[in-house]
Amino acid sequence: MEKIKPNARNSRLRAAFSGITNGAARALIKAVPGITADRVTYTGLGAVIAGSAIRILPKEWVSSQTSSPISLGLMAFGALCDALDGAVARNKIKPKNYNALDGALTDVVHDRFGETAMALSRIFQAGARRDAPGVVFATVSGLTAPLPSLLRAMVEKRGFFVPESGGNPLSFLGTRSTRAVLTIPATSYPEMQILGNNSQPILDGLSALGNIAATVERYLIHRRGVNNQLKINPDEEAKEFGRVKVERLGTFTMINTVVLLTAGIIGLVTMK
Repeated sequence: MEKIKPNARNSRLRAAFSGITNGAARALIKAVPGITADRVTYTGLGAVIAGSAIRILPKEWVSSQTSSPISLGLMAFGALCDALDGAVARNKIKPKNYNALDGALTDVVHDRFGETAMALSRIFQAGARRDAPGVVFATVSGLTAPLPSLLRAMVEKRGFFVPESGGNPLSFLGTRSTRAVLTIPATSYPEMQILGNNSQPILDGLSALGNIAATVERYLIHRRGVNNQLKINPDEEAKEFGRVKVERLGTFTMINTVVLLTAGIIGLVTMK
């Protein structure tokens, strides 16, 4: 039976920047005493949705030269909020009725909403420029984005750990931070050139490939756990967290699938 260390869930990237994020969180709490982790999460989600929406406004309203940097700035701010919300939760004095699981669930689900907003923006942008590969790859990237988190929750529900940063370079592409690095520029600057081609289909293809690799890797961990090849985590709270995540992410994934498939089909049909 293989022993999985308790810190396997925490990525090295997260650990490397923990000092910076904790320091920034403490400064934010001091500057804005009423701030909460949920408010940071909602602010970040709003910024990502706004950054995604501005890219699909009519060009008569706002040109690409104007909307792209604004979009990039808003989504980068959203990513910053995503990095800070957990640190705010850890550093802020908790009220007596505080439930850490509720805050973590809010973060997990709202991250997925932000990714869906970006995927929809890329689908509509690709359809508007009559880029069929762009529509297809944006759709596949958005469809596969929730899967690594869902499989991770399934593993944690059974009491096992998942390496948050992936077990190899390919599955690392399917982690939340790397996916953001790929999809934010794909949304804000889709026509930026990579090897003479629009960047958006390429970046979305890499993101989808990483999502699939991370999903398969976590499924294999799940199978090893089912076959009693892994040590069970004795933390019952972590198992409960995994169980609730499975429920919420499962529902979200079904809705996400319907919405993005519909958008992708519309994007392909309307360009003919």
